[in-house]
Amino acid sequence: MMALMRKVIRNNYLYRILLWMFLIMMAVGGGMLFNLGEEKDWVVKVYDNLLSSNKFQLMMKAAKRQQDEFRQKGIVIAGKNIGKDTVAGAVSGLLGEHVMDSLSLNVPDYLVEQGMQQHLSQLPPYFFKKGELDLEMFKRYIAPYTLDGFIDDIYLEKKHRLFYDVIDLAIYTPEYELALQYNIDFAAKSYSILNFSLQKYITEAKAKQPSDEALAAFYKKSKNNESFKTPEKRAGKVWTFGADTYGAVATDSDIKNYYDKNKQKYLISPSEVQVRILLVKHGAGKDIDPKKQIEALREKAESKPDDFAQLVKDFSQDEALKSKGGLTDFFSQDSDKYDKVLVKAVFEGLSKPGQISAPIKTNRGYEIAQLVKRNPAKYKELKTVEGEIKKELLATKFKQRFNQDASRVINQARYKPEVLQNFIERHKGVQKEFPLKERSSGAIDSYLFKTEEHRYVTFFDKGEGVILLCTEIEKSKIPALDAVKKEVLSKYYEQEGKKLLESDLDKAFAESKTVDFADLAKKYKATVQSATFDFKGGTVQQSEVLKPAEVQSSLKNLHAVGAVSKALSDDYGLIIKLDSISARDNQLFVDQKDKLSKTMFYAKKYQVKDGFIASLYRRAKLNNKIHMKDEVLQFIKEA
Repeated sequence: MMALMRKVIRNNYLYRILLWMFLIMMAVGGGMLFNLGEEKDWVVKVYDNLLSSNKFQLMMKAAKRQQDEFRQKGIVIAGKNIGKDTVAGAVSGLLGEHVMDSLSLNVPDYLVEQGMQQHLSQLPPYFFKKGELDLEMFKRYIAPYTLDGFIDDIYLEKKHRLFYDVIDLAIYTPEYELALQYNIDFAAKSYSILNFSLQKYITEAKAKQPSDEALAAFYKKSKNNESFKTPEKRAGKVWTFGADTYGAVATDSDIKNYYDKNKQKYLISPSEVQVRILLVKHGAGKDIDPKKQIEALREKAESKPDDFAQLVKDFSQDEALKSKGGLTDFFSQDSDKYDKVLVKAVFEGLSKPGQISAPIKTNRGYEIAQLVKRNPAKYKELKTVEGEIKKELLATKFKQRFNQDASRVINQARYKPEVLQNFIERHKGVQKEFPLKERSSGAIDSYLFKTEEHRYVTFFDKGEGVILLCTEIEKSKIPALDAVKKEVLSKYYEQEGKKLLESDLDKAFAESKTVDFADLAKKYKATVQSATFDFKGGTVQQSEVLKPAEVQSSLKNLHAVGAVSKALSDDYGLIIKLDSISARDNQLFVDQKDKLSKTMFYAKKYQVKDGFIASLYRRAKLNNKIHMKDEVLQFIKEA
C-alpha cells in the first residue's frame, strides 16, 4: 500500500494530498472510519470491530467543525444532535465492516489509487521538493494521523462502495410497480384536501402561558436553542504590500528572454503551408500493392520534382485535388482539414519549396506531399508587448520574494514583533484593522476565520501580498434566556401549537376513511379545497397546494381512488384524498419507461441500504453484539 501511495504522489503532479481534516469531515457523512492504530481503548464494539476513543473524538470534532462552518454561512440545522449522529454513523460503519470481513471482500489496488486521486488536492508549494511531496514534512503536519491510516481509510471507503454496489445489483422493479409510478408521475388526477392551519393551534397554545421553569427547560434543549446561537466573530489586522513598493526589478534582458521563451503567447497568425498531395488508396487494385506503387511514384517525383503536378493528375486517386495537380489551400499545424499524420509529416519534414516527403500511411491510403510554399508565423513585436511583459515579470518576482520573506517574518513575529514592524516600514505596508465582525465573503475573511487567535498568515489577494493577524476570537454562544425571552416564547408556542395540530391531524386521519371531509372540517374547524394534477405537452400542471416537497412526498402513497394520506409542514397539516385518476396513456407510458425505472431504482436504493443496515443492527442487538461505553452512551441518553 505504501508503495502505491508513493507512486501516486510522485508520478501524478496534478494530484496532491488533500488536507487530512477534510477526510475526517467526510467520515461522519460517508461512513469512513479511521485507522489510528490498534483499538485498545475502544468506546464502541460491534462483533469484533472496534472504535477507539481517539477516533470517536476526531469524528465528533469533524462534525462540530462542519456545523460551525455551516453556521458561519448562515445555515442552521435545527434539532441536529452531533453526538447521536456520530454514534449512529460509527455503528453503521462497524456493522458494514463486520459483513465485509465475513465475505472476505477485497479491493484491487487500482480502485484505491482512483480513490486517492479523488481525495487529492494542492498543498502549499513548500510541501514539495522538485515536484515530489516531502513525506517527512507531511507526516509531521498530519500527526497523529499516519500515511498508512490515510491509505487504509481510502481502502475502507472503496470497500464500502463495492459492498453497496453488490447490494444495488439485487434491486429489481417489476412492471406493475412501474405502472403505479406512472400513475403518480404522469396520470391526470383530482384530490380533496382538508387543511389544518397551524396559526389556529398557536392561538390555542397561547391561552396557556408556560411557567419560568418550563420555559427554561424548553430553552435548555439544543434543538430549541441552536437557532438563537450567536455567530462567531473575529477581529484582526492586515498589512498589504504592492509590487511597486517592494523593489522588484525586470531588466531589458529579462523581458527579451521572457518574450523569446513565451513567444507563442504573442502569436498573430500561425505558420501555414501549401502543398501538393498524391494519394494511392488502400486496395486500389487487386494486383497492385499500394505501398510499392507509392514508393515507385516517389522515385519518379524525386527525379523530376517540377513534374509533380502532372504526376498527381496522372496517378492520384484524390478526385477533389487531382484536377488541381494536388494543390491544397494554405493550412496550419492545427488544421483538421487534412489527416493529422500527413500534417505532422509536412510541418516536421518539409522545409524547402519543391521538397517531397517520404510515403505517409494515412487513413485514406498512402500519400506523398510536395511543399509549394511556407508562410512563417507572425508575432506581435517585442516593443508592443514589453510593457505587458514587464508588468507580469514584476508581479511574478514580487510574489516569489514576498512568499519567501513574509513566511520567514511571520514565523519570527510571534517572538520578535519588531521583525514584522521593520518589514512593514521597509516595504511600505498599508495597515488596516478589523473590529469584531461576522464572517463575510472575500479572501481576507476566508483566512481570518481559519487562523488561530494571535497567529499570523500570509497570502495574496488581487495581486497584493497580505500579512494577516487574528487578534481576537469571540466564539459563538447561546445567549441568556432573558435576552431572547420574547423570541423563545414565540418558538415555544409554535412547538406547542404543532403538537396540538399533529394530535388533531392524527385523529382526523383515522376518521377520514369513514367520515366525509365536510363533516371533518366542521368538527376540527379546518377548510376543504380541491386540487388537480396533469401532465401535458411534457410539463406538469398542478394546483399550488400540491407543489411543496412534503405534499409531493405524501402523494406518492396514493395509488388508488379513495386512498388517503397526510402531510405536515411548518405552516399547516393536510389530509389528502385521491378522488379520481385517468386511464393510462400507453404511448406516454412507453416514452417515460426509462425515467420511471431510474426513479424506482434510486428510491429502492436508499430503502434497501437503510433497511439492510437496520436489519444488521437488529440482529447484532438481539445477539448482544453491540457494546458502548458511557463516553458514547451519554449522547444517546441526552437525545
